[in-house]
Amino acid sequence: MKQIFTVSMILMFLLLVIIFGPGVAPVSAYSYRDFFKYFRKQMNNETTESITICVKNSGLIYVVGQGFRRTDCKKNDKLFDINVDSINGKEGPIGPKGDNGIDGKDGISCWDSNSDGIRDLLEDVNNDGVVDVNDCRGQTGLTGEKGNPGIDGVNGQNGISGSEIVTATSANDSADKTVTATCSGTKKVVGGGGKISVQSGTIAILDSYPSADNQWSISAVETKSYSLDWNASCYAICVDAL
Repeated sequence: MKQIFTVSMILMFLLLVIIFGPGVAPVSAYSYRDFFKYFRKQMNNETTESITICVKNSGLIYVVGQGFRRTDCKKNDKLFDINVDSINGKEGPIGPKGDNGIDGKDGISCWDSNSDGIRDLLEDVNNDGVVDVNDCRGQTGLTGEKGNPGIDGVNGQNGISGSEIVTATSANDSADKTVTATCSGTKKVVGGGGKISVQSGTIAILDSYPSADNQWSISAVETKSYSLDWNASCYAICVDAL
């Protein structure tokens, strides 16, 4: 666009020189260079469609509207209307869509080490009898350096110690029973259970539970009438206090 502007301005001034001779003087408020700057500014002004200049018979050039009236351009003077759009040129319409380009050639498969497009036996890198993408993997890398030892973990809580099993047995009779086994000293109960002395199918342990932090209790009852005496035993698993 700058080249078009420069050529157009040169042609315009050559025309003025041809008409009025080489004695064309600088414009009243502009030198030739200033007029070029003014004209370029008008070309970049979207609101300016054209400018009008008057070339006086004396060789001076005036821009109409810059303190110079159109009527000041007399009969023997030359009046020129310069269309800015004719120099800049408006944007033309979008052209038609072009034809599709020619399809490119297929790329080389990663397994095709000699680029001949043929699955050669030597290209079966993993020796599985098939030449495919699984043969594209590179060789195994070198073993990395041994890492630094990790930071020691926090010490865990002390484990249990001093374990014992305490047994308590009820009286031998036919009544329902509750039996409690108590840990010795300061030991704490961590588990327990119980059993009955007969396997009649008519007596069952109803409850088995920690009745205190150092005791385990069971309850045993007759589910059906049983004529013989029987007893129940309770077991408490105890350890030293944590």
